[in-house]
Amino acid sequence: MNTLNYSFKKIPLSMQVFLGLTFGLFNLFVNSIAVEIIKIPFYMDTIFTVAAGFLSLPCGLICAVTYHMAEVIIKYGSLVPSWFGLCSVMVAVISWLFARKEKEFSLLRLLLLAVLLIIIISAEGGIIYDAFYATRDDFVEDQANNLFTFSLIMNKIPLLWSSIISRIPVSIVDKTVAVFGGFFIARFFNRLPR
Repeated sequence: MNTLNYSFKKIPLSMQVFLGLTFGLFNLFVNSIAVEIIKIPFYMDTIFTVAAGFLSLPCGLICAVTYHMAEVIIKYGSLVPSWFGLCSVMVAVISWLFARKEKEFSLLRLLLLAVLLIIIISAEGGIIYDAFYATRDDFVEDQANNLFTFSLIMNKIPLLWSSIISRIPVSIVDKTVAVFGGFFIARFFNRLPR
């Protein structure tokens, strides 16, 4: 069923590090275009993290850390950690585990990975928001997410659940694009001659 026969080959550690750093900066670029220029309500910050995770765990982790460090330094002029970086780390780990397990990718299996990431990252993001950011006056999430969260709270749904549920609509698009885009990006870079 639409099988994409493809096994990711091992790449040298130096290439894993280089791609991890590069992909992290690509994530920042794509996120900046999506959020600040086009102003769509999707983060688009894990496409290259999924790609890096498919290639290797070190590549995925380097990508996740690079993106969030660059984001706080460039966008916010600070060295304060972004706890949402833990979501990117989780994306890298899950993508890597999935790539290790799968020898034949299909559209259905990639969709299964997207659904898994939608659920896990929405839950993790909601927990992080509730634990670290909900009571801070200096932190503002995007307007669409805020509106959805507050409308759920107004309907007597606790903050934690509101924070988790409000992330699901954004994650449906965001993580589906990340999984499918990340797979084809990883496949392209994995085929390059060394």
